[in-house]
Order: sequence, then C-alpha cells, then structure tokens
Amino acid sequence: MKRIILTSAIISIAVNLTGLLTNLFTYANFRKMYLYRRLSGGEWMGWQGFGLLMEKTFPMTTINDPATSGRTWLSLDPISLAVPLIVVFLAVFTVLFVIRMIRKSVQARKTVR
Repeated sequence: MKRIILTSAIISIAVNLTGLLTNLFTYANFRKMYLYRRLSGGEWMGWQGFGLLMEKTFPMTTINDPATSGRTWLSLDPISLAVPLIVVFLAVFTVLFVIRMIRKSVQARKTVR
C-alpha cells in the first residue's frame, strides 16, 4: 500500500510540475498560458492553471477615448495547484489499487487450482 501511495504522489507531482513549467514557459515566451481555466468579471480577466494566475485588467474607456491595452501580470495561485494535485493523486491511486486487487485475485485463483 505504501508503494501505491508513493507512486501516486510522484506521478501527481510530475504531472503538476509539467503543467506549471508549461504555463511558465508559454507565459515567458508568448505572454499567454497554455493550460488554463478562464475567469472573468467586469474589466478583469484571469487565466488560472497549475499554480499560476495570469491576470489582465481592461481600462474603462469611452468611444471617443482610444482604448489602451491594460495591464497583464502573473501571480501564484495555491488553489489551482492543490486541486489538480489531489485529483491526479486520487485518479492514479484508484487505478493502481484496482490493478493490485485484480492481480491478487488472479494470483489467488492460480494457487487454488
């Protein structure tokens, strides 16, 4: 059981670290995130994914005033890191646990015969 937990944790950390690095590299090169969930509200938009939150504000302008591009920045978001970490851990743990149970039942059938 300890091996299943350790394997699940390592795989979950690897998947989340890959997502975090992907978002960091795409933000650094293209000023966009590749793996995200979109958020919006008023003159603010956010892109949340794998521990990062890219935020952009849009200034309120009139039709006579040309719109400026606004401000974009990147910040840490612990919630968007914790949720995928837990979800991937539980999914991998479930799959590995089911595989272990199937192997045990097959092995028990072989020893009975």
